[in-house]
Amino acid sequence: MPITFIICRDDGYIISKYEGKLSDEDLLDAYKVFYQGDDWRPGLNELVDLSQAEVSEITTDCVRRLALYVESVFRAQGISSAKTAVYAPKDLPFGLSSVYSAYASESPENVRVFRDLFEAKEWLKE
Repeated sequence: MPITFIICRDDGYIISKYEGKLSDEDLLDAYKVFYQGDDWRPGLNELVDLSQAEVSEITTDCVRRLALYVESVFRAQGISSAKTAVYAPKDLPFGLSSVYSAYASESPENVRVFRDLFEAKEWLKE
């Protein structure tokens, strides 16, 4: 699976680790499976690690659809606020993550994109 979800209960967030080449289908399917599974706990923040991801096949339409899907899940669960820190040290993942952040701007999900992993983790812990 190109996306692995790790629950870090001590830190109070989920790590979403993206590795290798990803397609639109990979991205959307991974989140649907995770949010519908037993591991997800509403209210946990998320650290998205794109440092090892190849996202050249991800479309902006997919990014928009993912933002809408996450918003619908959060609203259905009554989540009024959650942080998502995206660690994207490379230009293309950083740009796509910034597009995601714009699509999520009206959502309960507060998204910030970072090039520095330490800063991303510190922001989640604030």
